[in-house]
Formats: sequence, structure tokens, C-alpha cells
Amino acid sequence: MKAKLKATIRKLFTVGLSCLMMFNTMVPTMQAFGADATKGIETKVDRTELDKAVQSAKDAGVPVNKTQDIDKGIAKSKAEVDAKISEIKTDYQQQIKELEEAKKAVAKCKEEKKAYEIAKKKYDEELAKYNIAKKKYDEEMVKYNKAMEELEKKKKTDGYMEEPNSQTLLFKAEPNAKPSVNTKIYRSTDWLNEVVRMGYPVGSEIYNIALKYDRYSNDEGAFRIFLEKNKTVTAYYSNLQNSYFEGKKITRVEYKYTLRTLTASGKTKIPAILYYDPTVTINYSDLGANAEIEMEVTYYGEDGQPIDVTGALISFASLNRDYDNGVDRSEYVRDFNGQYIQIHGSSIRDNGNGVAISSTRSNEHVKNGSRFEVVAWDTSNSPNKWYGAIVGKTVGKTIKVTFGSRNRKAIWFAFNSDIKAIGVPVKPVEPVKPTPPEEPQCPNIQASYHYDVLFYQPSVEKKVNDQNDADIDNHAVLKDSIVKFVLNVASLPAGHEKIDSLVFTDKLPEGYKLDLAGTKQASPNYDVAYDKDANEIKFSAKSDYLNTINADLNAEVNISAPVITGTVTKEGTTYKNDFKLTINNEYSVKSKPVKVHTPTEPKKEVFKGGTTTKIDGKVVQPEEELTYEITYKNTTGKDVNATIKDKIPAHTKFVSADNGGTESGGIVTWNVAVLKGESKTVKFTVKVDKNVNGAPIDNVAKVNDGTNEYKTNETHNPTPTEPKKEVFKGGTTTNIDGKRVEPEQELTYAITYKNTTGKDVNATITDKIPAHTKFVSADNGGTESGGIVKWNVAVAKDQSVKVKFTVKVDNDVNGAPIDNVAKVNDGTNEYKTNETHNPTPTKPKKEVFKYGTTTNIDGKKVEPGQKLTYAITYKNTTGSERDITITDNIPTYTTFVSADNDGVFADGKVTWTKKVAAGKTYKVTFTVQVNKDAYEVMVINKATVRDGFNDSDTNVVKNPTPKKTVPGIRKPKTGDDNNIIPFAILLLASLGGLGGTVTIRRKRH
Repeated sequence: MKAKLKATIRKLFTVGLSCLMMFNTMVPTMQAFGADATKGIETKVDRTELDKAVQSAKDAGVPVNKTQDIDKGIAKSKAEVDAKISEIKTDYQQQIKELEEAKKAVAKCKEEKKAYEIAKKKYDEELAKYNIAKKKYDEEMVKYNKAMEELEKKKKTDGYMEEPNSQTLLFKAEPNAKPSVNTKIYRSTDWLNEVVRMGYPVGSEIYNIALKYDRYSNDEGAFRIFLEKNKTVTAYYSNLQNSYFEGKKITRVEYKYTLRTLTASGKTKIPAILYYDPTVTINYSDLGANAEIEMEVTYYGEDGQPIDVTGALISFASLNRDYDNGVDRSEYVRDFNGQYIQIHGSSIRDNGNGVAISSTRSNEHVKNGSRFEVVAWDTSNSPNKWYGAIVGKTVGKTIKVTFGSRNRKAIWFAFNSDIKAIGVPVKPVEPVKPTPPEEPQCPNIQASYHYDVLFYQPSVEKKVNDQNDADIDNHAVLKDSIVKFVLNVASLPAGHEKIDSLVFTDKLPEGYKLDLAGTKQASPNYDVAYDKDANEIKFSAKSDYLNTINADLNAEVNISAPVITGTVTKEGTTYKNDFKLTINNEYSVKSKPVKVHTPTEPKKEVFKGGTTTKIDGKVVQPEEELTYEITYKNTTGKDVNATIKDKIPAHTKFVSADNGGTESGGIVTWNVAVLKGESKTVKFTVKVDKNVNGAPIDNVAKVNDGTNEYKTNETHNPTPTEPKKEVFKGGTTTNIDGKRVEPEQELTYAITYKNTTGKDVNATITDKIPAHTKFVSADNGGTESGGIVKWNVAVAKDQSVKVKFTVKVDNDVNGAPIDNVAKVNDGTNEYKTNETHNPTPTKPKKEVFKYGTTTNIDGKKVEPGQKLTYAITYKNTTGSERDITITDNIPTYTTFVSADNDGVFADGKVTWTKKVAAGKTYKVTFTVQVNKDAYEVMVINKATVRDGFNDSDTNVVKNPTPKKTVPGIRKPKTGDDNNIIPFAILLLASLGGLGGTVTIRRKRH
């Protein structure tokens, strides 16, 4: 009976399991849809991943239970749909996460149990090894303790340490170490040659020592180097295989060598070899003098960090000393940063100054005071090797010691743990007892899951756009503007039901003119039906488009929006519109309405100032006042605060504004409250600029009512163009206004008048010919009378006329400007043209002065032997900087004396060169002396100036000289100096020999 019951249960379980597997397979694709008029569309978010997670958890051995589905409510907008979908996805992800965590917990428990079994097996093996090692350690500790007791007993016995210590460092041999150094390594020949260059020739004792070391390098393996004074050399040794400290492996060691002392005369370095095995260490030569080498040692463990080797014992051995022919030949260590431990009976003692050295002056020969001959202790297998040794006990991570020698010439220093004292035990390292693994305790792991259900009511939105697809809802648009209505529906979420029908219905507002062809073109996914009588349009989704929507019910799908295109045909009208969407003939939803308005646009008018005469498009005159009027009507359907701004026209100046208008920065602003349906008019006045000269006076205003911004119509007023004056080189078309003209040059003046009065006129043009010129001719019937040229010409509306006349510049113009302006009277306005201006050159000026004065004596008599100073003055009227050359041939009957301003005299001519800026004056002078025999002649002079533009001669200055008088006796006159001459002759004749004295006195005079 029990067997049958078990078989029946097994069959039922198999059937149930198969059904469950079928259900699990169907779950991801089951979508139980049905449009509900109240709730909307039933929607389920894809749960494939959740179902996979459920099955995966079950496959992993997790007990999984399904609970009741959860209703997630109704989503009424895309935002709500997205939020609900996100919420459901988050819930599914959380469930997947919990299932994964349960799955991981089960897997973790299995892994932990498996790891425990492995660890337990390893622990049992290590415990067995530990028990054996612990037993061995206990036995070795018994021996160790006995050895330490023996050391204590024999510390006063020769060969034993005077302070019993055990060895914790094993560092005796590393033949497989991998060495390197940070200094130059020499080849054999190069190294020996360098020893020769140091002053030790082939065959010398030092050379032979180096030769021996060279053989050691080849035979035992060592780097040939030189240690230079105060320069550190570092040796690196890795791949250590036999070295330990307190049972911990030493993987590498670093030695730093620094030669601190060298007394060999004139030497700064010593030859040395560094062995590949760090325990053999170094051979060097002290060159027969004193050499000391500082050494730092650092050991590194398997973790790459320095090892604290406190308590380790280091061997300082084979420290020889001898006294040979009065020379102390010794080896020693000093400045050890640890503690010296002396060996009883050893010759090596701490001398109290940190130096470990033989306490006798020889430990090599009995005759010199040694207890033994050197051969009896200084070998590796000698029982007396302790005699030349001492022990160092280390402290810290870095061992420091200095080893040195005097007069030894060849020295070997080995750094290792091979202690030469007798009976030093190695302290056993206690094995570490393994820690047993902890058996994991797995919790009771279970999981559950559920599905979420969502109902969706897709939202709809009506949009109204302009022809550029900009949103214009509740805005004003101009009459006959293109207005588009866009019928939007929110996207359908993943999991939506199948859509069998999708219909949009829209009753169009009155006054909206439908563009049916444009609407169909803008809505390609829909069949469009328009009922003209009802003014209603209907969009039904095409079957191909429905297939696209339903292609993947598990994917979100966007619904394309139908677009209605048309124009608004009435001014001052509000167009209000909405639509209805029906899905599957079950669920319907209506959009909120949108609105646009067609306003009455603001109007701009322009009047003659202070009148109601409209003058838009009419000609206005310079300095005439214009009044602008802006009228705004509020067609927004609500009260508004309107801002009206008007930039005053170019070529005008602000005068006034009404209705609180204020002007700032050339802009007039009004802020006015305007009731719904009411109008407001504002005004401002400007004055046309005097020099407007044909520029148009244009104006447009802007109005912003808080909803829309408008521009008014633009007003336009032309202005008259002032007549134009030009000046040309005679017979050419080269305009030379502002340019320099020359004496006797012909100039042609042209006057151009354009009729901007708006009517035909008879214009009178008059032009007074310029000063310093003479009339030559005039065209177009121009006549000259009394220095005035006159024309009477008929000029049609908007046409131009040009008249010309020619003059000739006076020869003696000499710097006076040639300026000209004309007048035109057209019966409405009288104008002056622009003024033309032409400078003329100023002739250079020549003056003559009595020497040392400023009195001009042109034309005055001058005396033979008199000095005269000539001055030449030049003014640059060319309009640009010029390089000036002034030349002056000195007058006949004169002799050159001097010249200022670097004037150069040569071949009877004085020359000056100078760079003279535009408008500046340059003056030079020179002095001559009238010849003593120049009687009854005219002293005449002029200069020439070249400025690269013109060559100009100065005016001529003239000075006559007097007639020469004939000597003779004449009646004396009182006060006449000549009356003393006869008396002087008589006096000379009578006094004879006194003549010499008189002569001397005259010479002094």
C-alpha cells in the first residue's frame, strides 16, 4: 500500500512540475489585455528577467514561493506612466536582486563548506607537521639551554665569549647570490693599467697585490673597482638562499662602502674587489698607508622591507697586527653601532674608544709579543682562530661599522655570521602552531516573488503653432497667418494592448480656413476625412501604421501626431480649438483647448509739427518739426499694461512727448494701461537736423502688451540734398580739395544741385570767385560780373544739374589760401555748398642785417670791411613732411665768415639740408665780410630752396657801397682826427731817435 501511495505521489509531482515548467515558460509572453472604460488599458511591464531569476534561483537550490500580484493603479500621463514603469522595473530589479542574493547565499554556503573541508584537511596536515617540529624544537631547546649554561661556565676560558650569547643570524655562505654595483666595473687589463697610472708600475709591490686580486676576481668571482674618497659605492645582492634571521628568510642584502680616510700621499682612491658572495665581502689595498672604509649593511625579508636584526652576532675576525722594523702594521674595526662582545684570551680588544684592535703590538709573531705565531690561528680550520677575532652584537635595521688598516698593503675583510668563538649555539626558532578553521553555519534561506499590474490612460495634448512650428498658444497672430493645430497623444508604454483603431476628431473654429491638401501631406499615417458643412475633420490610423504600432507590444511606441494646416481669416478674433481621441472604440479622452488671437495692429502716422496734416512720404525740410503718433488697440481679450518704444529717427533731435513718454538714449518709452478692447494713442515731436542733407527720416515703433510684440508700419520722409562743391585741376577730373595749388595754376570749380523739393524748380546758382584768383571762363550759360559768377537753370523734380567755372591763381599769392563756397536758391530753400580749401606755397624770405643786430638793412649802404648777416626763412606749406635743401651763393665783393644750423660752405656756396614737418618754419643764417676794396659796387644776394615739391628763389636783397675818397690837405676842423698828422710828422723829424718808442706805442694801440 505504501509503495503504491509513493508511486502515485511521484506521478502527481511529475505532472505538477511539468505544468509549473510550462507556466514559467509562458509567463514572459502572457499579456492579458482589455481596454476598460474606467481604468484604461491594462499594461504589464516585461518580466522576462524576473522569471529567469526565479528559475535560476530554483536551479541553484533556493526554495522560491510566488505571492499574489500587486495592482499598481492608474497612470494618466506619460510622466505617471514613466514613473509607474520605473517603479515596477525597480521592484522587479529588487526582486531579482533578492533572488540573486538568496542564490549567492546558498552558493556562498556551499563554497564556505567546501573551503572549510579543504582548510580542515590542510590544518590537520600542518598540525601533524607542527607536532613533529614542536617536539624537535623542545629537544633542541634542551640542548640550547645546556649550551648556554656551558657558555656561562666557560666565559673566563680562552676562546669563549666573555658575555654568553646565542646566534639568531645565519649568514655564512651565499655562492648563488646575484650581485650588482652602482659604480664602474673594470676589465682586468683596464684595472691593472689604472693601478699603473696611479703611480704603481709593473713589478711594484702594490701592482703585484693588484695582480693577485685580479686572479681572485677570475677564480672566485669578484668585481674590480676603485673606491674613491668620500664617494659611496653600493653593492646589491639578491637571490639569497641560505640566510635567515630568527627563522625568517633573508632574500637580499645591501652593502654601502665609503672610503673615509686615505693617508697615501697624493692619492684619492684605492683598488678593491667586491666578491659575488656577500659573505666573502672585500679585498683592498691601503697603498701602504692608513685607509678606513665605512660600511653600512641592510638585510631585506620576503616582504621587501628592511629586517630589524637586533641581537644578531657578526664576526669581526682575522684582524692582524704586527710591529715590523718600527712600523705598526694593523687591521681593526671601529665605530660599530652595536655592542662589542670580547672573546676571552683573544688579542682583539675594545680599546675604550670604539676601536677593536689587537691589544698587543703584534698578534702574528711571538718574538714581537704575540701569544701564537700567525699560522697557528689565522686559518679557517685552526682551533685558535678566536685569537684574532671579536664579536659584534647588532641593534636596529642598519648595521654600521668602519674597518681599517695601517701599512698592511693587502687586506681582506669578510662580513658574515661565522663567529670564531667556541661553542656559540644557534638559538632554535619555535614553530608556529596552526590555527584551526572555523566551520561555517548556514542560515535558513528562502525567497519569494510577485508580479505588478498597471492600468494606463494615455494623455492627449493640443498644440497650436505658426508656420515655423513655434508655439503660439494664447498669442496674437496676424490675419491670414498660417496656423497649425497639432494633435498629440502620449507614447504607449511597453506592454500596451494591441491597438485595433486610433481615431482623432476635431471640430474646427469658425473663420479657420482648412488647407486639406497640406493637412494630408503633414499627416501621412492617417486617412483624413473632412465634413465641410460641420467644419469637422477626422483622422483614422491607416492599417499599415497600426501594424507598426503593434509590431512589438513589449516595446514603447510613439504615436505620430496628425497636423491640421490652415489660415485665420478674421481680424480681432479668438480661435479656440480642442480634439477627441478614441482607442479601440472603447477608451476616449478629450484634449484641453488652445487659443490664438488676430489683433488690430498698432498704427504709426507722421504730421507737420503742431498740425493734423499727414505727411508720410512727403519731403520735409531741415529744422522742421515732425510729430509722430502711435495708436494701439488691445485685442488680447484681457486688460494689459502695454510698453510702447520708439527710437527717434536718425538725423533728428527729440523735442517733447505726451502721455508720460520719457526719452533716454534716443528712445521714447511709454508704459500705459489699456483695457480689453480699448485703444490708446501716444505722440512725440522731433526736429530735423539742419545738416540732414538728403538723408531720409524713417521711423517705426514697437509695442509689447505682455502677450505679443508688434512693429508698427514704417513712415518715410525724404529731405532735400544740399548742393555739392568740388574743385579740380584745370581741364581734369582730379578732385584736389584740401590739396596745395601753385601760383598761376588754373582751377575748375563744379557745383552740383539735386532737386529734392518734390516739384520742378528754376534754380539760381551764384559763386563769388576766390580771393587771389582771376576769372577765366564758365559753362552752362554762367556769366561773371563784379567777381560773381551766376547761373539760372531749370531743374526737373528729382533731377540734378552740374555747372562749372575756371579761375587762375595769382602769381603773388604767396601762401594765401584759395577758398570757395557757392549759393543755390531753388525758390523753396537757399543753400550754401560745402567750402573747398586749397593752400598755396609761401615764398621763402631773404633778409640782411648788420652783424650782431636784428636790423634789416636791405637797400641800405654798407661799408668795405663791414660784416653782414643774411637770413633765409622757409615755411613748409606742402601739407607733408619734406626734406629741404637751401643753397646760397655768397655775394660778390664779400668773403665767407660763418654759417649756423650746420651750413656747409664750399666753392663759394653755403648749403643746408633739413627734414621739416608740415606747417613748420625753418630759418638759417650766414655771415660774410665786405671786401676792403669794394667801393662803388652793389652787394646783391638771393637764395634757392628745394623741398621736393617746388624750387623757389627768395626775394633779392641789395646793398650799395660808398665812393672811395682821394687823400689831400684840407683846412683843419675842430674835432677832426686828421689834424694831428702834420704835427706828428714835425714831431718825428725833431725828435729822431724817439721814433722807436712812438712806434712801439702805436703797435700797442
